[in-house]
Amino acid sequence: MTDDLPYGQPDGSPSAGGGSGGEHWAPGPSPADAVSPGLTPAVPTPSGPGAWSADVLPPGPEVPAGKGKRRWRWTAAVVGVAVAFVAAGTAVAAYRLTAHQGGDRIDSLAPATTVFYVKVNVSPGGSAGTDVGAFARHVPALSGVTDARTLRDWVVRRALGGYAAEYDAMVKPWLGDEVAIGVFPSGQERHSFALLHVTDAAKAEQALGGLAALVKSRNNPGNDLAYRITDGFAVVTDSPAALNDLLADVPHQSLANQRTYTTDVASLGSGHLVVGWADLAAASRLAMDEAKALGAAGSLLGSVDTAAAQGRLVFAGTVHATSLDLDARVLGATATTAPLADLSGMLGRLPADTQLGVALAGPDQVLKSLFGRLSSDPLTSAFLGNQLGSLQSQTDLHLPDDIYGYVGSALAIGISRPAGAADKPQDADITVLTEPTDSAAATRVAAALRGWAAGGRALTVAPGHPFVISTKPQPLAGPALQNDPLYRAAIDGMPSRVIAAGYLAVPREPGTNSSTDAGSGGGLGFYVVPGGDSSVVAHLRLVFP
Repeated sequence: MTDDLPYGQPDGSPSAGGGSGGEHWAPGPSPADAVSPGLTPAVPTPSGPGAWSADVLPPGPEVPAGKGKRRWRWTAAVVGVAVAFVAAGTAVAAYRLTAHQGGDRIDSLAPATTVFYVKVNVSPGGSAGTDVGAFARHVPALSGVTDARTLRDWVVRRALGGYAAEYDAMVKPWLGDEVAIGVFPSGQERHSFALLHVTDAAKAEQALGGLAALVKSRNNPGNDLAYRITDGFAVVTDSPAALNDLLADVPHQSLANQRTYTTDVASLGSGHLVVGWADLAAASRLAMDEAKALGAAGSLLGSVDTAAAQGRLVFAGTVHATSLDLDARVLGATATTAPLADLSGMLGRLPADTQLGVALAGPDQVLKSLFGRLSSDPLTSAFLGNQLGSLQSQTDLHLPDDIYGYVGSALAIGISRPAGAADKPQDADITVLTEPTDSAAATRVAAALRGWAAGGRALTVAPGHPFVISTKPQPLAGPALQNDPLYRAAIDGMPSRVIAAGYLAVPREPGTNSSTDAGSGGGLGFYVVPGGDSSVVAHLRLVFP
């Protein structure tokens, strides 16, 4: 355990003589404001009025509204770094961490009130090194990435943008294998924090002191870099007050001893490089408050009702030499009542040259719900009524009921670009497959569509099961998507009945040599199903040949 060391100079520079740890910010606080040194490992049990057990998540605090834009920049930056870590962490995603023992320790430095949290561990274990290197060869942008650590450096450089050079010179020499990023409320504001595993406390002390001064010199008003090196980690926040609050709270209540968080993460299983967790209700309020702080640009987002956000989102990933898997689930929300259908059959019937395919169970119910919401508003109700009335007067359709009967219990849409076609939307071929629940309605739709044209091309309309509408002359006559080995690999393991599913053909990078791994075309598949103890489970897989 790294001892807490004395404070630095008031201007944010490192302590005299270097030192191997401590707490700094620019400008620094007076000694009277100092955070009590050390994080005691003991977890006292609260007592008295308002006390609560560490076994359950306490009532979530109301996330306070932001004060201006100065906190927004830091929050946005930290969330951006988190997204970057997730993207690359899941792009090499998680191997079995046979040697990983540090997850609980980093969680013990995250406040119990955290509303968004992502942690990454790039410690090699098992076949991690070869898996990361093999996977990176399929992604031209990851050229030079040979293992998890070089991937970490690639991600951080891009996340830091203009500070990338400082990372190489000042951070990389002491940055360890674990990183966590989160957002938590403190006082009347929201604050970002980062937890960085430290391998050399003296170098970290010197670098963070210099970075604090650098942040100040680059004219970021209101954005202080406050930090303390403790227990083998650098705890970094965007203000001295937030750092004080965080370090005062975590010895008593942290994510490591919150049963809700630990149970949610345990539901994912072990062996993940990247793990993320969010309190959806609190995170939604935070996002809406930040949107409102943007002024007119965020007024639309800020008006969104967040009351429907319930439960917690938890996600993790796994990696292999030629594939990547990302699993996400929502826990603690109202159980989903979404319809199910055999969508693998619908997707698989699409033409083999489909580049993007999406399938949905119960589209009739989705449209009924959407139409009902739109009809409840007088303005949109009048507009829809006029449009449907005009269309109905020109055809024999009974609207909107015939639309419900036509789309029926399942819908699949495939988009492809004919060979040699220009990269324009009107050049794309579109094929729509449905499973009608009302044959008479489907017949009327077929009659209404015959003779129509899309992009100058006549539509092919073929009633049946499935009901086919396409810009292709004979969309189902040739090879089907289900014959493509990449498609089959991308949706491998998909249950027979799901809520939604999709497939994206990843194009080969222009100018790459097909005889090498670099730039090989791949496939991205996903599906969504109801879970046992969760409302929704989503699975995504990226595969390469």
